[in-house]
Amino acid sequence: MSRLKFPVKDSAEVLDYSFDCSDWLATGDAITSATVTHNGGMGDTLTISAVATTPNSVRCWASGGTNARTYLITSTATTTAGRTVRRSAQLPVSSR
Repeated sequence: MSRLKFPVKDSAEVLDYSFDCSDWLATGDAITSATVTHNGGMGDTLTISAVATTPNSVRCWASGGTNARTYLITSTATTTAGRTVRRSAQLPVSSR
């Protein structure tokens, strides 16, 4: 399976990104909580905020970021049935 890649984000933009989890959810199961992180480390300018869930997806907002850098954004979701799944996507940042 290839890794998801979000469209290029300008460092000045504040945009939302979603992870669709419907392909692995069992019938009747739903996402109840999630966290979203990135691989930038302390002092990095990318900020992940406002993580929200629907029964089948995880959404977060990203702001900032270092130009000419590609981040790995990771969503970890927990479901009503107790499943935990982690999905990652690349987020390239570039000055436009």
